[in-house]
Amino acid sequence: SNADIKPLYCVPASMTLLFQESGHKKGSFLEGSEVRTIVINYAKKNDLVDADNKNLVRLDPILCDCILEKNEQHTVMKLPWDSLLTRCLEKLQPAYQVTLPGQEPIVKKGRICPIDITLAQRASNKKVTVVRNLEAYGLDPYSVAAILQQRCQASTTVNPAPGAKDSLQVQIQGNQVHHLGWLLLEEYQLPRKHIQGLEKALKPGKKK
Repeated sequence: SNADIKPLYCVPASMTLLFQESGHKKGSFLEGSEVRTIVINYAKKNDLVDADNKNLVRLDPILCDCILEKNEQHTVMKLPWDSLLTRCLEKLQPAYQVTLPGQEPIVKKGRICPIDITLAQRASNKKVTVVRNLEAYGLDPYSVAAILQQRCQASTTVNPAPGAKDSLQVQIQGNQVHHLGWLLLEEYQLPRKHIQGLEKALKPGKKK
């Protein structure tokens, strides 16, 4: 089975009133489809669907507070369903869930960034392969380093990633991009679009 990565939405304090009727609170994680259902039910239950045009929703004080900008508060009275739903999704906080084969799902706030593979020259003109952002996918940099050290027969270090808070990077001597590709795509079954830098792999037959 493949790794499953899906976007989620997190309820911020500013939107709790809209979501509490359906039993959710600040910090609740929801899928986009759940958000749609909650907003549709809220509008129907509170009789906000426009009598003359079923495609329009009248904005009550809670909806106004949740989704309108300050300057719209007294000018926008109704919205079509699709823009109501789009605005709700935009006001929620981005989050995501990653489920690796055979593991429990991990849920994190923020937008998911790709795993980033780069090559760097070091002092003695030696190449090293550096991989960052493994933690976002629930991968432990130390175990990734241990597997690669064995597979590549090359020395491997784990150190803090520059400019990223609480994030570690794994550094392996030589161009080890194809080994990393094998590990991330085959072993962990991550989708290719979530890994950047795979094109830097050595072509077969080239000298290191």
